[in-house]
Order: sequence, then C-alpha cells, then structure tokens
Amino acid sequence: MELLRVLLKHITDAEGIAPRLIASADELEQLALDDDAPVRAMSGWRYDVFGKAALRLKHGKTAMAVKGRHIRLIDIDE
Repeated sequence: MELLRVLLKHITDAEGIAPRLIASADELEQLALDDDAPVRAMSGWRYDVFGKAALRLKHGKTAMAVKGRHIRLIDIDE
C-alpha cells in the first residue's frame, strides 16, 4: 500500500492536483487488496490519471526508481 501512496503523490504532484481528489487512504488500501475494488480511482478520469498506473505497479509492469527526492517510473517489458 505504501508504494501506491508514493505513486499517488508522484502523479498528483506532476498533474498539479490534490491526492484526495483521486483516492483516500482507505481507497488505496482497498485497491491494494483487490484490483476490482469499488473505489473512485478505478473509473473515469481518475483511472486515466492514476488507476492504470496503480495496476501496472501492482502487477510488476512498472517499477519505481528513486534518486534523491525524484521518482521515475520505468515500464518493464515482459
């Protein structure tokens, strides 16, 4: 769940929106446990902004690299 929280912060900082507009801590926990969780982040514009990336991270299709205070998302080819 912590990686999802870091991803949410990274994406919302880049998009200039508040994380709470995408998902609450409870919703992140639900998403961590269930890909089909009925949470806001998994529909509409929130899915486009965060949901897709969250699922890719959960399923090992995206990695995070950290250097100093910067995070970079890396697509992993399978």
